[in-house]
Amino acid sequence: MAARPGSIRPHAPPLPQKRDMLTTLPYEVLSRIFILSRNSQFTLINIQCRAVTLDTRNRCRWLLQRNRQDAGRALRSALCWGFCGLAEVERLERMWLRHQGLTTSQLQVSSNPSRRSSVGSPAAKRRRLALADSPPPAPDDPLPSAPHHDYTTTPGLHPALREFYATCRLSRALFQVTDLNDTALAFVLTMLDRGVSAGQPNGFPLVKSSQLNNVAMVRILLNHGADPNCKGGMALKLAAGKGHYDVVRLLVKQGGVPGNEALRFAIANGHFRVAKLLMKHGAVPDMETLRIINRNQP
Repeated sequence: MAARPGSIRPHAPPLPQKRDMLTTLPYEVLSRIFILSRNSQFTLINIQCRAVTLDTRNRCRWLLQRNRQDAGRALRSALCWGFCGLAEVERLERMWLRHQGLTTSQLQVSSNPSRRSSVGSPAAKRRRLALADSPPPAPDDPLPSAPHHDYTTTPGLHPALREFYATCRLSRALFQVTDLNDTALAFVLTMLDRGVSAGQPNGFPLVKSSQLNNVAMVRILLNHGADPNCKGGMALKLAAGKGHYDVVRLLVKQGGVPGNEALRFAIANGHFRVAKLLMKHGAVPDMETLRIINRNQP
């Protein structure tokens, strides 16, 4: 019945907010929204949506949706997303192997059954953390030789996966911090053991770790085949210019060529101990470096 003129109409109930509407949806529907939205920020909406994004199965489906259901592209992409870990990688590995016509029982192969071990086992994790957390040598002591390990023949990894990982890289974000938590560090070590490039993209992991004085990460990258002279020796130049003595020692120990630019950066910033180390390994001051020395003399 129409309201008479001058009468007060009852207020209509307020429409629910979008976030309130989402909280009423079932978990399965929220999961589907997360997958189809391709929005990595879906976790910021509410607690229930965060639970959806923490589901390993949903993360893998999300990656597959972004990569047109291509398991290989999804696996490559998972290495570049900060929220993905070993659980997502191993799940996508099985999908990729099935797509290649290989059975999941072939995921781990080894000529010596006694050498089969899970990368997530406590013993393996202790070995990885011991390598990363090993203290740097005393300043005046010679650097100990890094233990040799052939990472191209890691037992337990299918040859097809090893060949695939040789073309992959890790997320830049993993190398932009000075100290990773144990989970992220174990992820980096495991993927490098599986053959992921330690020098891609364009030498960024080693250059950034050297700039941040992350001695443990520099040691790990060098042990996994990173080129100490990548980008024209940029890692050594940055470490010398910032006075990171232990990093410079590691780089020259592993074949880094101490050029006159690195020496000039060290002297220009007053890091004479680093400069002395560089000259000990063959760096020769050029005319510009000599002018800097003369200008700084009292």
